[in-house]
Amino acid sequence: MLGTRGVRRLLRVGLLTLIATCIFLALRVWTAREPPSLWEQASLAPPTITHDWSPDGRAQSFRTPEAAHRAPKLTRASYCDAVNISNIVVITKTGAIEAKAKLPPQLSTCLSCVPDPLIFSDLDQTLGTYQIHDVLSRVGGEGTYRNEDFDLYYQQKDLASRGREADIPALASLPIASPDWRTIGKSAGWGLDKYKFLHMIDRAWEYQPDKDWYVFIETDTYLSLPNLAAFLATQDPTERWYFGNAVRMYERDIVFHFAHGGSGFILSGATVRDFAVTHKGLAVKHDWRFRVAWFGDYVLANTFDEVLKLQVTNLLPMLQSDNPANVPFAADTWCKPVITLHYIDAAHFQQLFDFEKARDFAGFMYKNLYPLVFPSGAPPTWMEMWDNGSDNDAYAIVPTSDSETKIVRDRHNSFTACKTACREVEECLQFSFHSAKAKRSECFMSKSIRLGKKFVDMEAEGAVVHSGWVGERVGQWVEGHAECPA
Repeated sequence: MLGTRGVRRLLRVGLLTLIATCIFLALRVWTAREPPSLWEQASLAPPTITHDWSPDGRAQSFRTPEAAHRAPKLTRASYCDAVNISNIVVITKTGAIEAKAKLPPQLSTCLSCVPDPLIFSDLDQTLGTYQIHDVLSRVGGEGTYRNEDFDLYYQQKDLASRGREADIPALASLPIASPDWRTIGKSAGWGLDKYKFLHMIDRAWEYQPDKDWYVFIETDTYLSLPNLAAFLATQDPTERWYFGNAVRMYERDIVFHFAHGGSGFILSGATVRDFAVTHKGLAVKHDWRFRVAWFGDYVLANTFDEVLKLQVTNLLPMLQSDNPANVPFAADTWCKPVITLHYIDAAHFQQLFDFEKARDFAGFMYKNLYPLVFPSGAPPTWMEMWDNGSDNDAYAIVPTSDSETKIVRDRHNSFTACKTACREVEECLQFSFHSAKAKRSECFMSKSIRLGKKFVDMEAEGAVVHSGWVGERVGQWVEGHAECPA
């Protein structure tokens, strides 16, 4: 029989064995974990669902909120095989202030099938397996000498050199260094961003030369790879192309357009070769232009026009400057494919990507976005302090004096009068009523369908905007456009 000392010895051995077993099992669980996600590496919490496309916040049938919390996948998934983008380079433009917050939603969704996206910024950084390149490191002296726009650039580099990268996002509050009437309220990061446009074309060719197409987007741009690949398959990359959402530059004496950066723009391999090889050094030669311009996408277009003799080819509505809530559903957009959407937040990146996966990456048109925006099939009857974009010139209904009835003539008197007038005009699908203390009230009627956004009176003049829709007429319009021509 064991004595007291023997029993104690056995108990100690048993306890030590139990502790060792627990440690062993814990280590196995720890080492078997998936590597840290991009969110963890960026020291960020995953995104939370903040709002729906729909104004009442109703859940949508396709939506899976937990999807927004899944760790971004760094390996190529099987569904990526549905899209061939082997000769397409995708470039995302960002800044050190926002990069680690805004890149994960994009990289883990619409860019997850891009094998080697290029990320151009204003500081060399890493995010998981991705390299973020400082594209401003070669800006010439004419661009940087005594240029306050670059104060932020050097502050960021200083913080990074002292191991304080985590403090860089706080610089977002710095105002633009040299504001004028066009840039009041803009940030220092916004002021620095314009210098990247020409240099990122050079770098794109340097890092991935001789590709067919180079697609440039921003961190809040959703890119549909199936629609992109389908469109580019119809184009010749050996010809010089500069595709974009063409925006009129009204400060020029002549009619001139540039490609809106947030909508994304597409350059053929021939164009990038012409810029980076035939006209080598062009970016540095034109750095000075950005000091006197207020946005980079215009300087890019101006440089292409002057040196390459190349103008933008308009791809609106395929390249879209807004998010689904603010796009117009109309006869000229309904059956068009959507290549990009802009102003997309983290949760909606996941929603749109899940939507594309559910369609087996077969591509989608504006008509397919409609149920995402209006899950019940129709817009609400009316909304207070809400702007549905009825004043948009492209779709506004402007009655002529010959066709105006008294009801239509009186539409500016009140919201009710505006609603009545819209019902009087057969093609009117929605309307908005604008009023302010010091301004004449206005009623706008539209032949497009748009959800819109909450109206905020930025000028504190007591302005109000109320919006309404003719629900039964909208339903008839949608039903009448159920099929698209082959």
